[in-house]
Amino acid sequence: MYLKHISHTDSSVDTLATDIEIAATWCTHIRGLMFRRDFSVGSALVFQFDRVTQRTIHMLFVYSDIDVLWLKDDIVKKCTRLSAWYGIGTAEGDTVIELPSGVAGAISTGDTVRIVADD
Repeated sequence: MYLKHISHTDSSVDTLATDIEIAATWCTHIRGLMFRRDFSVGSALVFQFDRVTQRTIHMLFVYSDIDVLWLKDDIVKKCTRLSAWYGIGTAEGDTVIELPSGVAGAISTGDTVRIVADD
C-alpha cells in the first residue's frame, strides 16, 4: 500500500509514503504520534472517518514537526505544518494524514491524495 499525490495544477503524480499505518481503533486515534521517536520520510499515519466534520490535531508529546493533510473524498482541503509539542490544527475532513515534516511541501489545496493498494 502506498500514498499517491496527484497535483490539480499539472496532473503530476508522485508517491508520498510507502510505509502507511492506518489508525483503525479508538486507542490509535487518541495516541496518534504521541511518544514516538521514529517517524521517518516514507511513513504516514492515516485517520479515516465515516463522515466529514471538524478534525483537530494536537502536538502534545509529539517529538518532531509534521505535515498534516485534511481530505474530503481524497481532495486536499488543508495542508499545514505543525510544530512539535505546541502545534495545533483544525479543518473539516473525512480523512487526516500525518506525514514527516517537509514531505507535503508540494501539496496544495485541491490536489488529490489517496491510498493505493500494492499492485
